[in-house]
Amino acid sequence: MGLQILAVYTPFLQMMLSTVPLAFGDWLMLFVIGMPLLVAGEAYKNVKKRWYEI
Repeated sequence: MGLQILAVYTPFLQMMLSTVPLAFGDWLMLFVIGMPLLVAGEAYKNVKKRWYEI
């Protein structure tokens, strides 16, 4: 993730890789799509861990 942010926001890498900075709406869309996936994955791991403790 850090390398991706560097590639998008560092002027030298922007020119070399032909990238542009993301707008706020783009970041919001990534958050709205990504957060439920993260929460679902963590919930699954928690349920699986508790299931095998019994």
